[in-house]
Amino acid sequence: GVYECFLKLASTKGQPRVLIATAATEQGEEVQSEIVGKTSALRAWSPQVQVGVITRETSTEETVEAIDNATGILFTGGNQSRITQRYRPTGHATPEWHAMKRLLARGGVIAGCSAGDAMMGEFMVMHGDNTGALIAPSKPKDKAVVDFKMSHGMALLPWAISESHFFERDRLARLVVMLESAGNRLGIGVGEDAAVHIDLASGVLTGLTPSDSLLVDATHLETHGQMRRNLRARLVRQGDRISLRRLLVRKPVPP
Repeated sequence: GVYECFLKLASTKGQPRVLIATAATEQGEEVQSEIVGKTSALRAWSPQVQVGVITRETSTEETVEAIDNATGILFTGGNQSRITQRYRPTGHATPEWHAMKRLLARGGVIAGCSAGDAMMGEFMVMHGDNTGALIAPSKPKDKAVVDFKMSHGMALLPWAISESHFFERDRLARLVVMLESAGNRLGIGVGEDAAVHIDLASGVLTGLTPSDSLLVDATHLETHGQMRRNLRARLVRQGDRISLRRLLVRKPVPP
């Protein structure tokens, strides 16, 4: 399972010490439900795993100390803008963000569900669907029509922008528009029952689950009104290994 893979990655240097980060989730009973559910899922695979929690209300000092003592962080779902408002507002680094980067540098793992996936790249969608995304570039001032907004993500994932609920909510068009607007080449669409792992040392993306994800390459993308052409894409199946770093440095293959 996905939790088993996460725990393996968090235990490469000994006993895993996992933090559940609930910044994206609405406060109250929903947060407690996420904490209980994620803790139970983790302990089903590793009964002795150490599990801590950081919320939006956890102070900077406590959060940094917790991250510096952790081997993995699991972000819950909700609204990705709550994550960035707390840890990387308007694209600016915070002590918490630096602590997360230190965790990754020492071989730790940061994972996320739903909003916790969508915030991984340099940019993310704050709100809006395919229709709003396709209209937005040509009519950015028409607020009555356009319900699409991008913002800075957590910039934990280089090389690509990520999207969650990808197939189930039909998010291909808005991912493509986000790549176009941000000037990025690669996007990763992850389904609700899917997971991928990206090794930051090698830049290799690996499919972890029987459910597929989609790797999108917008190198040759052309815009014709609200139509986009010449997009390259490939399914990421369980066990597939793709070097994102190599894709970005070699000469792009024509569509």
